[in-house]
Amino acid sequence: MMPQKAWSQSIRILSGGRFLSSAGLTGISPFIPYYMEHMNVGTPEEVLMWTGLSVSAPALSYALLTPLWGKLGDRWSRKWMVVRALVGLSLSMFLMGVAQTPFQFFLFRLCQGAFGGISDASSAFVGSHAPPAEQGRSLGQLERASAAGLLVGPLLGSICVATWGSRPLLFITASLTIGFALLASLALGGHTERGRSTAAGESGQDNEPTPVAQGAVSGSGPTPAALEQTSVSVPTLTARTQASASLSAPASPVESPEAAGKATDRRSGIFEAFRSLLSHAMTRRLILAGIMFKLVDFATFTMFTPYMRELHSAATAALMAGFLLATSSFGELVGAPWWGRRNDRHAPERNLRLAGLLYGLCLLAHLLPLGVAWLVALRFLTGFFFSALLQTVMLHVLRSSTEQDRGVRIGATNSLLMAGQLTGPSLGVWIGGLWSIPAVFLVMGLVMLAVTRLVPRSYAPSRQEAMRLPLQ
Repeated sequence: MMPQKAWSQSIRILSGGRFLSSAGLTGISPFIPYYMEHMNVGTPEEVLMWTGLSVSAPALSYALLTPLWGKLGDRWSRKWMVVRALVGLSLSMFLMGVAQTPFQFFLFRLCQGAFGGISDASSAFVGSHAPPAEQGRSLGQLERASAAGLLVGPLLGSICVATWGSRPLLFITASLTIGFALLASLALGGHTERGRSTAAGESGQDNEPTPVAQGAVSGSGPTPAALEQTSVSVPTLTARTQASASLSAPASPVESPEAAGKATDRRSGIFEAFRSLLSHAMTRRLILAGIMFKLVDFATFTMFTPYMRELHSAATAALMAGFLLATSSFGELVGAPWWGRRNDRHAPERNLRLAGLLYGLCLLAHLLPLGVAWLVALRFLTGFFFSALLQTVMLHVLRSSTEQDRGVRIGATNSLLMAGQLTGPSLGVWIGGLWSIPAVFLVMGLVMLAVTRLVPRSYAPSRQEAMRLPLQ
């Protein structure tokens, strides 16, 4: 954990990176069809095909490679993973700007997902360096920065495209991002963590108190003080037991530092990260809930503009859809830090159940034809409640991880969550075509109400306590 002043500077830099990344990506994605038309792709059907491939490409490559970047961050440095993500995004934007064919543009969009990933890198940085009592608040700040980017990105992108065209938008975004990467390399706190990870591997246990033990947890679960005492007393008791046993048991061979380091690498491997996430009952249920949260979000987002076309004339539908989507982003902007602070003070699982229930009710309320003012208030509340969902899932993963596997577990979690993002749009289109567009909001609202039952009612001890025991 770094000093408070250094942490305050670091969280501002991380928030700036999240904002710039979010604004750049959302400022570009809506205008990919225009970019394809300027490449003289061909028929409108071919434009739609390449647009669809280019839009989905980053999510696919991101899901495949983000656990690898997380493992490298665990092994080397979380700071340089943040810098790497910004540099990767910048280079991808530049290459997209010089692409001459739709296939080249598609390949560079794959590079964007493969070499970007500021979300994972910044979350892992928070887990390693944030004061334990402020982890929820810090994740809320990052989510607020992303929401602000979602809010202003399409607006700035439309102004840029209308003024200079599509290619200059990519070059401007690339220039701003590489500049921020340079700032992060110079001013971001933290240090190379290879030495600390290796030392932990040699000793077989962490050198720092667990984030779970110091996190604020309320309800029927153990108190933070009790958990903190447990994290200190269990290794002490184990050491005493080992000392007593050594009087009567034959001496066992001493494991070399190299062998212990290899054991640590195995425990923090990519496949081990997936196994540990899915084998722990509470974590598995929360990740499954997170996948469904993303599926519901992208299914309803995909069908929101067509839904506006059913409610308004063609001349005003696009404007109304853009305004209401911006209202949702504003709700996320307001809600993300509020839920983050609440997660530090109350049991995150209870917050997740509450927010998921209210989010599902908001989706069902879209079916009530009560006018524009009703939709404006509803979209704000939809964004406000949704802002709690994914950050709470990620907070649990942070607090249930050790210093040696935090990055790879965050990467593996985001890789699993991509399943919802990849399947949500297709499912929304299928439901809308099979029944009707309002049916999408009906079905997804009911799904959200059902998914909240996956979330445990109270805190259950995580794998952290077991992993803090000295290795035999």
